[in-house]
Amino acid sequence: MKQTTDYGEDVSLEMLRAFLIRKGYRFRLVSGGHEQWTAREGMRPVVLSRLTDPVPPFIIMQALRAIGVPREDLEDYLSGY
Repeated sequence: MKQTTDYGEDVSLEMLRAFLIRKGYRFRLVSGGHEQWTAREGMRPVVLSRLTDPVPPFIIMQALRAIGVPREDLEDYLSGY
């Protein structure tokens, strides 16, 4: 499982899912091989491909923007593993 704090490498789908759960997001399956993660009303959903593991850096950054958290939050989370 590759992990990095500079996003030069991928993060596993499992780790990104766990981070979303920690941030209050819930899983909702969307047809076509994608997962949709939602939080409270008014927040943008996060969509991930179920077929892409590990998750590429540009998808990670899109997810962080949708959540509205800095990448340091994910870095801190990953450093605990």
